[in-house]
Amino acid sequence: MGNTVFFAARSEGFNDFAVEELWKTDGTPSGTVRVKRLPKAGEPDQIAVMVQANGTVYFTYDHGYEAQLWKSDGTDAGTVVVQSVARPYEDVQLLAVGNTVFFTARDAQRRGELWKREGASLQRLVTFTPSSSSWGERLTAVGNMLFLAADRTLWRSDGTPGGPLP
Repeated sequence: MGNTVFFAARSEGFNDFAVEELWKTDGTPSGTVRVKRLPKAGEPDQIAVMVQANGTVYFTYDHGYEAQLWKSDGTDAGTVVVQSVARPYEDVQLLAVGNTVFFTARDAQRRGELWKREGASLQRLVTFTPSSSSWGERLTAVGNMLFLAADRTLWRSDGTPGGPLP
């Protein structure tokens, strides 16, 4: 983000369990600092994916019994959970396109969902029918169109609700 690189690191926690932390650096020793020590829930908790959009870093955090979408402005107080998105260790996809972040999630019935976050707005674009096949694989943007594989079909979205089309 600008001249700052964000990264995940682990530190020793209580009872010898590692604790996940979000760090940032400007490339100098004095400019390398911990942003936030994330809450511990299980083993292994981990930051999985990070993207940047509109001056904010978004990342997924496999945390205990759920995967969560977080955002950070580079401060401890500004590093917060946006929402729970899936069971832990499911392959949550995250992609920044301009100032918009798209991500995949699962609802309570385990159906795949495509969401977008633009500024403070969070919006579900589509819910896919349950399937044993993989879904939400390899979110890719081409121009202003988003593509993803779901239910063995290639889908495209212009980022509007009801917009995803096979």
